[in-house]
Amino acid sequence: MNKYKLVNEHRAKEFINNLELLKKENLINLEKILNPIKQTYFGKTPSLNTNILDWEKIHLENGWNGSKKMTFSDEQMPWDDLAPECFTEFSFDGEKSHSYGLFEYRFKRYSELKKRLNNLNEHIEILEKTFTKNHESLNEFLTDDTLTFIESIFILIGLNPIALKTINVVTSGDIEIEDYEYIEFIDEALLETKEYRRLRKAPSLINNKTFIFYDKVYTNRLIDWSIEKKFIEEITSHIGEKEFDIFAKDDETEIQNGRLRIYKETLPNHLYDSDTPISIRELTVATDGIKTYEYYESIKNWIGNISAEVVRKDIGKLLKSSWWKKQPKELQEKIKKM
Repeated sequence: MNKYKLVNEHRAKEFINNLELLKKENLINLEKILNPIKQTYFGKTPSLNTNILDWEKIHLENGWNGSKKMTFSDEQMPWDDLAPECFTEFSFDGEKSHSYGLFEYRFKRYSELKKRLNNLNEHIEILEKTFTKNHESLNEFLTDDTLTFIESIFILIGLNPIALKTINVVTSGDIEIEDYEYIEFIDEALLETKEYRRLRKAPSLINNKTFIFYDKVYTNRLIDWSIEKKFIEEITSHIGEKEFDIFAKDDETEIQNGRLRIYKETLPNHLYDSDTPISIRELTVATDGIKTYEYYESIKNWIGNISAEVVRKDIGKLLKSSWWKKQPKELQEKIKKM
């Protein structure tokens, strides 16, 4: 059976990095929304279930005077324990004033954004946890006769569609973002990808055979189309089937091929960024076996469920390999003499 790989092997990492940037940007926005809320809540951050009773209570505790009341009938009471009357406006010294209506508007925006950011953080963790090496998920799902639209987008980005069992993504081939008043950040990010844009505009027929029918994508046509658009390419025979065996090991180092590839791609950059030579321990795990260091922490989501101690042993083997001996002297000097 033919094997395929992404033309851009780092595409999944790029997408996840974009989600991280999106999270940072919106954390700044969250703080901007929160500041005026705290100013009318006496410097405190309300909990996500704060209501008018809490708002009224904190004003009374701080010596503010209620100036306007809201009365509910028995049928209109929004909470079972709500008193029949609540102050909706407060003043202090006859000058400063606080309105619950304005507080409620700002707090609703804050609560919605915080919830979306919490979901985004969970989604990033799921994408990283389900990520597979050696294009496993791509080749696994290309054996299906059909895929959903979003499964197709995921494999073209290099993400594992297994994540969709946990992440509720609304994006599909026949859904417009304008149809939703509120969608998750991951949907927004997917809609901005070239993979989504091009597949959304793809023809419904290829060579008079159905390619996309509503939310169903026919895999054989998807392969041809993806090769034409340079999203994927067929693995040439000289690479060999062994490269795609997740249990196969490199003959020289006896390190599993997927892990070995990650080390070769990430270790040089990490070493070049260091101002001083680093020991293998300082790349992985301290002698107490508990404290782990930056390099291991940065790659552990990409190498699977492998301990820092195993990574330490792997790097020890790698530094004795012919690959390492061919590296520039400047790079080799970044490792402390053993």
